[in-house]
Amino acid sequence: PNIVSLLDQTMVPPTVDGVRDAVPALVFEYVAGEPLLSWTDRPRPWPWVRRVAEQALTALAYAHGRGVIHRDIKPSNLLLSGEPANPQLNLLDFGIAAWDLRRASFGELTPVPVEDDLIPATRLYMAPEQAMGIRGDVGPWTDLYSLGVVLLELLCGSIPFPGEDDEASWQFRVNNRFAPPVHAMAGLGAPLRRFLLRLLAPDSSQRYGWADDARRGLPPPRVEDLTTGPLEVSAEATDVMLESIRRPEDRDTDADVEIDVEFATDRILEPQQGLALSDSEPREVHLPPSWAIDRPDPGAWDRGKSMASEELEAPVPAVSYSLLSMRDAPLRGRAEEWSAAWGHLRDGAVAQRPVFLLVEGPQGRGKTRFARELAAVAEEVGVARAYHVRFRADGSGAGALRRLISRVLRVTSLPESDREGRVRQVLSEAGYPADADLVPRVIGLLSPDRQTSRPDHEDSATAVELFRALSRRRQLLLWLEDVDRCRDRALTTWLSQLFGAEGELPVAVIATSRDDLPEDASVEDPDWVMLRARPETLSLKLGSLSEKTIADVLAFTAGTTVSLGQEIARWSRGDPRAARQIARHLHDTERLKWTPNGYELRGDSPSTAGVLQLDSILRSRAADAVRDFPDPEAMQGVLDLLSLVQERSRSEDLVATAAQLDLDERRVDAALGSLVVSSLVDMRDEGPRLAHLALARSLSSAMNIRRRVELHQAWASVLEAGEAGPGRAERLLEAAHHRAKSGQTREAAQDERRAAHLLRGRWESGAALRAAKRAMHRLDSEPGLFSPQQEADLATLVTVLEHECREPQGTASELAAALDMLHPLWVGLEPSMEGSRAALLHAEALRDAGRPGDALDALERGLDIARVVSSAPWECRSLIQLSGMLRVRGDLARAEQLSQEALALAQELADDSLLLDVLRVRILFAIGRLERDKARMELEKYRRLLRARATWQDLQQLWLFRGDIEVLDGAVTRAHRAYDNALVLGRTRGLANTRVLLRQVMLGLEQGHIDEASSAIHEVDAVAQGAGGRHEDRAVRAVLAAELAFRSAELARAASAIQDAEILQKQSPIADPRLAESLERSMHICKDDALRTRIAPLLSEMRDRLSGIGRSRRGPPPARP
Repeated sequence: PNIVSLLDQTMVPPTVDGVRDAVPALVFEYVAGEPLLSWTDRPRPWPWVRRVAEQALTALAYAHGRGVIHRDIKPSNLLLSGEPANPQLNLLDFGIAAWDLRRASFGELTPVPVEDDLIPATRLYMAPEQAMGIRGDVGPWTDLYSLGVVLLELLCGSIPFPGEDDEASWQFRVNNRFAPPVHAMAGLGAPLRRFLLRLLAPDSSQRYGWADDARRGLPPPRVEDLTTGPLEVSAEATDVMLESIRRPEDRDTDADVEIDVEFATDRILEPQQGLALSDSEPREVHLPPSWAIDRPDPGAWDRGKSMASEELEAPVPAVSYSLLSMRDAPLRGRAEEWSAAWGHLRDGAVAQRPVFLLVEGPQGRGKTRFARELAAVAEEVGVARAYHVRFRADGSGAGALRRLISRVLRVTSLPESDREGRVRQVLSEAGYPADADLVPRVIGLLSPDRQTSRPDHEDSATAVELFRALSRRRQLLLWLEDVDRCRDRALTTWLSQLFGAEGELPVAVIATSRDDLPEDASVEDPDWVMLRARPETLSLKLGSLSEKTIADVLAFTAGTTVSLGQEIARWSRGDPRAARQIARHLHDTERLKWTPNGYELRGDSPSTAGVLQLDSILRSRAADAVRDFPDPEAMQGVLDLLSLVQERSRSEDLVATAAQLDLDERRVDAALGSLVVSSLVDMRDEGPRLAHLALARSLSSAMNIRRRVELHQAWASVLEAGEAGPGRAERLLEAAHHRAKSGQTREAAQDERRAAHLLRGRWESGAALRAAKRAMHRLDSEPGLFSPQQEADLATLVTVLEHECREPQGTASELAAALDMLHPLWVGLEPSMEGSRAALLHAEALRDAGRPGDALDALERGLDIARVVSSAPWECRSLIQLSGMLRVRGDLARAEQLSQEALALAQELADDSLLLDVLRVRILFAIGRLERDKARMELEKYRRLLRARATWQDLQQLWLFRGDIEVLDGAVTRAHRAYDNALVLGRTRGLANTRVLLRQVMLGLEQGHIDEASSAIHEVDAVAQGAGGRHEDRAVRAVLAAELAFRSAELARAASAIQDAEILQKQSPIADPRLAESLERSMHICKDDALRTRIAPLLSEMRDRLSGIGRSRRGPPPARP
């Protein structure tokens, strides 16, 4: 099946002059089609690639069952015919196929020099054992390796190995010891990545032993779906699926499949001998024992012992250490915890409700391994789609949540311009309307420059709604690593909203956390205490592994005896990672001998804990890696660079930093690949990192001071040079760490100050405050690091962040007073961008504190500074805020002029965020001038921008504007509906509703609905404590309360409200057409002459301002140069 049939063998008579003898010829079946090579021009979807793989494995299974290895699997030898969407595959060209090559010991994986005329194969698809020539143990696994390269090429759309040409790619693979191209698999799902890694393992014993095994291991067709994979089974079937999962200790084996192989003889033919097979030749052959190698089941060693003797060659360990990312040792010693965890996940799946699994324990107890195992197995068996995020040292839970959603939507590597299309595609596949408002809110969440003043609540609500949409098809499993690093309330807010959401929401959350932190770092937040007490939460504490458990793991992975395993367990002090490193060291240094019971220490090998300490072993292995590598300078450089990083380094950053050490990308990639193979470097999607912290400490302490400083500075310069965008703040904080380590305190403080501003712009105030305080501490310890402008900027920033992070949060008046005290710092300083930014911060606080006049002064000061220093963004922000303030005061002509300037600047800068702010002000202008058509036009522009990016507050403001415009049209019913939508949105999302409620009061009074107006104004007083902190809101509330009191014939309350309005208008007057109408109605209703005498000047001044007579005497700001 799926093999082009050989129909006949014949001799063709001479037809060319000079040819004396007949030419042998083979007659094959004619198949119309094209070679698979035609489909390698661009990435192909996994469902299509899977159909190709399944047919190719069927063909190989047939050939391997007859003792034939193809030896030249490549796209040009695979023919596709039929419909392109559902092709028929046929395997061609058995011209260099052979039986088993002459076998010898596998030896060290160092390929002999290869020439095309010496070894029959194609270099790009050649397996490592083929490259060894006659010494290579070629078998069915060889064809499977080549097929793995073909499948990865189809998924990537190009050869997965780097290199400008075939020769360069070949040299890269040889120098890299045939390490799998893990970078090419970074975007693939976990089951598909594990499947390909098993095909592409450099050690043939790690690959599938038979094509049938590989065919059974094919991941499901929809594993690469952008959302959650194939349609989920019913809730009842989910329980059955969970119960059918094999125990963790044998999940990667095929113990239930017995291979009937006779080991009587080895049929060995010449390497170059070709074979001609046809369906009419059902030949059974005896296969060599090595052809039966597959991943052994847990009892393989015991059965092997009964067949072994002292004279036999030592077997290959059941699992080598070269691909820990593909497969770890069986999960041992956690049977009780495993059962409890699966039961908890099963309960959530059956109930279609969220559950929370908290895995705790000291460092080195296997928390990460346990959680990764749960996530991987859940995804492999199709129960859930798993996603992972790791909390970083900056402590930002909001940043971690943002990264998690980016991975769920698979937009991490996409430019911002392409994210909207991906988000709409994902939600559309999940059955969510493509034009729903969830899309702009998700885009707004991923682009934190559009965040609001309540990011925790808004981001959490958006995330819950997103996960609800995606979990309709299959349960989601979210793995959060190192949640003990979280220092803000974003995580607890999200989890609380997740558990509080109504309806079906099958989302499982697994979190790992250390419980051995210092006392000052482990004080639990009350929100965490509440989460632990919820019925949806299960806490698992992982104790230390016993020596016997670690010995069992080593017996499976390294083939050690029980006694040696227990001794290594004592040396490693119960740390399984350290135990594996020690066992690997003993293997690599040939200090073990094979016995029928497993590997034992040689008689001349030391066996004391003092000699085999982990630090010394890791140093020794690193030294061996440098010594044995063809390019020791590159190897040492990569090790030294990785030893200095706090977090995982991005691969491109590592390459750029190494370039400063005169190491080009090719040398770095080769060294990095070799380190991955030797298990000294752990490679994940985030980037490379040394496999153990002890190795990082050893390498960094061994470097001389000059080199360590040089490397720290190289790292810092690369991290600082990155462009603005996601992760910029974290890169600056990492750069600050390197600057501080190299003694560059000034540069470190500058990086922390810049990072703090970026984090505050993302509304990650807690992380921003920690960064700013570190910079302040450096400045206090070493005065003179900053310029006077930068010192004042940092002091202002710390003051604002302390106010934002205070629990409970301080009042606007307190912040304004604090910034008033800092204002003298700026007096006499040269204009700077920092000065403009501080002026705008001060103005915002003053406006919220009810001091609009002072706020106006601060805004004009900020505008002047921005123009002097030629900062277009800050000039635009100043113009927007100044225009809004002038509109409130009734100076509409000047305000509109400034808004036009701001609009031109925003369009010139192509900044959508600034455009939204400008349009918000211009819509209010049009409404205030009663220009309905212009207001609708500006509102449409505003709405179009929100289709790409929006927050909950943006959407609430959209409904508010729509209600105002409906009032202009006289459509009272539609206005009521718009205001109600804005109010419901605010109540459900925790937004400030003061202005919405005041609009409802206005509309109720205009329509004579006194009860509605009274109810709304009572809610204003109850929720916003007197209409909030803004001066204009308090003034509006006072005027409306006066009219409401007059209509209710409550003169005392009316007199009190009029008094409040007089004070507020005298402090800083505002002008609004609808307020003027309210004052007119009050004049008409009021029969008290004294009160009418007090209302009259308020009404007269407001009318004058609206007509332009009573506008401010301030001159216009200086024209833009």
